[in-house]
Amino acid sequence: MARAQPFALQASGVRSLATINSEVPIRQGFWNLPRAANSSIIAKMAETDESLRDTAVRQRRLALAQKAFREFYAQCFWSYREDAEITEEKIPFVIRGLREHGGLAGYQIAAELCR
Repeated sequence: MARAQPFALQASGVRSLATINSEVPIRQGFWNLPRAANSSIIAKMAETDESLRDTAVRQRRLALAQKAFREFYAQCFWSYREDAEITEEKIPFVIRGLREHGGLAGYQIAAELCR
């Protein structure tokens, strides 16, 4: 669909920008890559999305364990230091304490930590 150029441009031999752009092949962009490259790029994007999702899940789980430790300290974790640092390695310890001494609320939070 070429637009008609004004008479003055046609007579002078000057091409419009639209005409020039349509003559230049587009070599850049995701859609012009070979299929093998596209599939590898898509696979890397999926891996990145999955790793970001895993990171977000781990961070949410760690934050929940730290909050549960603080909230259930007197009921479940009284024999440990109150300022103990809860890391990913200590999440099973928090789950066990919540299940054994946390009552229904502790058990529900432990179930959430296991997801």
